[in-house]
Amino acid sequence: KMSTNALHLYRRILRLHRFLPPQMRMLGDSYVQSEFRQHKNANQTQASNFLDSWVGYADDMENERNRRLVDLRMDGVDKGRGKGWGKDMDMGSIEDMSEGQREQMKKLKEETRKNDSDDVAMDGNGIGEVRIDKG
Repeated sequence: KMSTNALHLYRRILRLHRFLPPQMRMLGDSYVQSEFRQHKNANQTQASNFLDSWVGYADDMENERNRRLVDLRMDGVDKGRGKGWGKDMDMGSIEDMSEGQREQMKKLKEETRKNDSDDVAMDGNGIGEVRIDKG
């Protein structure tokens, strides 16, 4: 069973999602909730890898949020507008995914396109990045 640390991480991620545009927040919250539910009975090794990945995600989201807040305070402009949120996945990360994980990424891609096809840009490999640009 997942630890108290996992619950704190889950809550941290949901708090960080408050800074996302509404469509992205809904999709992100739903995805995080599903992933944490699926892994709540993971063995120690799986849970450790799972949590490490999500800590990295939360750290990236927090850095992006902080950078945007500094821009707003200094210039009154969010310089990240039009660039989307998040970062590109490298091919090594994609190649290291299991078939199930790659399938999950494809479903996430389809969901983003279904929610707001005008605001989604994908790279050529089909799952390499998920960006929603509001420009």
